[in-house]
Amino acid sequence: MIIDLKLDYTIVDKESFKRFVRSLNPCTSIISRLTLSNRILNSTASIREKIASKLHHLDSISLTSDIWSPRKGTRGFGCVTAHHTDGNWNVVSFILDFKRIKFPHDGDTICIFSHDVVTQHKLEGKVVSLTTDNASSNISAIKKLGNSLQLGHNRYGSVHYKCMAQINDLGVRASMKELKSAIGPVRSVIMAIKSSTKRYEAFHRIQKTLMKKYQNTNHSLEQIEDVDHRWNSCWLMLERAHLQKDAID
Repeated sequence: MIIDLKLDYTIVDKESFKRFVRSLNPCTSIISRLTLSNRILNSTASIREKIASKLHHLDSISLTSDIWSPRKGTRGFGCVTAHHTDGNWNVVSFILDFKRIKFPHDGDTICIFSHDVVTQHKLEGKVVSLTTDNASSNISAIKKLGNSLQLGHNRYGSVHYKCMAQINDLGVRASMKELKSAIGPVRSVIMAIKSSTKRYEAFHRIQKTLMKKYQNTNHSLEQIEDVDHRWNSCWLMLERAHLQKDAID
């Protein structure tokens, strides 16, 4: 539950959490933060061993890799995910590594990160494809990685694939520039509502009044603002604004 809900380890030391657990079972022994941390680390080590065993028996593996920074953060993170098919042709995926990557996120840095993941899991000669986005740093990194690990010279003819989803996203974004005059006013209205507590509360009062009148409910919807790093966010913003058009008017 701690991992699934992304809770802080210190929650087990809080009296409110202890009372909650004891309300479920008074006989339960509450573990400490240190014990919880050790158990999770041991569990992680066990999972790593199982993944290593699976990788050892595979003849080929495909990898996807990405490095990104939170929109308002100062830290960069990298992730490499492995993919293969089982005996029933079901796709099986698991994360090989997720860690902080210090700047600069150039070709050399990405190459070192990817190289460490491949060698750590003994995947030399098994990687048949590596998929990344279209950033020039990724293209440079994969070339260097291919030379150092000979990824392009195994029996499968390993290649670097560029993420089709991102290519489609870039194409849609380019075409949406033609709709700037239509989308811009919607975004401006939403930002204006969210930037003022007075406008925000007034907007939701109007929404509730309209919803109660036409749909016999007292429910109001939050505004959605599009963000560059989240796919479909512009569509979600326009869809929500359409539902709220009477309140906006």
